[in-house]
Amino acid sequence: MNRSRPPTCALASRAPPADLGRSLEENREIYDLLAQMLGWVSAASAGEGMVVRLETAASLSAIAAQLTQPGKGLVSFVVPGGEGEEVEIALSKRHAVTAVLRSNIAAIPGVLSVEAV
Repeated sequence: MNRSRPPTCALASRAPPADLGRSLEENREIYDLLAQMLGWVSAASAGEGMVVRLETAASLSAIAAQLTQPGKGLVSFVVPGGEGEEVEIALSKRHAVTAVLRSNIAAIPGVLSVEAV
């Protein structure tokens, strides 16, 4: 049987191996790092947030109707301020932000862009 050392990884030094005796929450950072290395989107890091750029504030009520699920995502809006200015407004409550939600919001009239952050 070949017992060669496994290849090293620059990320391996950032976190110790997962301890099976610890809870999922205690190992969350390790699981998220593993998911990122494997190209997966883990449930813990999915939908961290979004920035919605608006033409005017008129579409805010339609957007609010879409933000129904609580979650971990930070949501902010960039709206026109005075001449040549923009104002960024961040919501205090966090929401579940998914690709479907971003797509639905991008389709609302008055939304210029939706960016995942």
